[in-house]
Amino acid sequence: MKTSRQLLFTAAVAMLACTACKKQPATTDQRGDDGFRWTLLQRESLYGAADSTGKEIIPIEFDKVEYYNTDIEKLSRDFIFHYFIVEKNGCQGTYSNTGNIIIPTDRQYCSVEATHDYSYSEEHFVYWIAEKKETDAVELCDARGDIVVPFAAGYKYLNLEYNEHGYNEYSDDMSTEQLEEQHEFYRYIIGLKENDDELTYDQRAWLMNLNGELISKEPRSQWYVWSDHAEGVNFGPDKQNLCVPLDSTMYKTKFDYNSFDGLYLDPYE
Repeated sequence: MKTSRQLLFTAAVAMLACTACKKQPATTDQRGDDGFRWTLLQRESLYGAADSTGKEIIPIEFDKVEYYNTDIEKLSRDFIFHYFIVEKNGCQGTYSNTGNIIIPTDRQYCSVEATHDYSYSEEHFVYWIAEKKETDAVELCDARGDIVVPFAAGYKYLNLEYNEHGYNEYSDDMSTEQLEEQHEFYRYIIGLKENDDELTYDQRAWLMNLNGELISKEPRSQWYVWSDHAEGVNFGPDKQNLCVPLDSTMYKTKFDYNSFDGLYLDPYE
């Protein structure tokens, strides 16, 4: 007959074995359209992810984990995003493909997507556009997920744009350096507000710098930006244009629009 100590020891071993069994998630090997290899982890109804070596890169705590990359059949190799979209309680977040969290689900975004702006210099500006269910407004975040233009600003559309000037001649044989010499690029953020639709027949655009700060107190139908000034043009019946002086702070930013942690790269082999 086993002693009470032996019974306790046997029970403890059984509990440890059961716990170890529960800790082993189901695994499904995955391969993105871009060639990225990863493993979907599942424990009961929750999901996570591991890299090709088996290292967990996304904790098993989400209702859904999906790997996202742009359609390489439709776009050039130069236009590829790689990241994970995770979902918890109907809210989306994002991780890099190495497991760094970029946008947490506790921000309660119902939709989040990476996008970019680029120039002939191949300098890419990467950012995120996010939405919430309870509001028509959108939020703009930099490549690392830091909020540049918040929902509270009330924009229904946000986009990072640029004007190019100094274009003299173009040839398919031009190098990147030659093309850059032919161009000057001035980047800025454009926002549209829903209540601006009533002001003219055209949607009104608000001009912001790369920190999300308003440059003009009045919106216009379209903006043209130079190094030292911006011109707002109205296409409506009033046709009142607006000239706004600019200084060097227009193009300086505390935010990071670079390709953070492999977010924006060529496809994997």
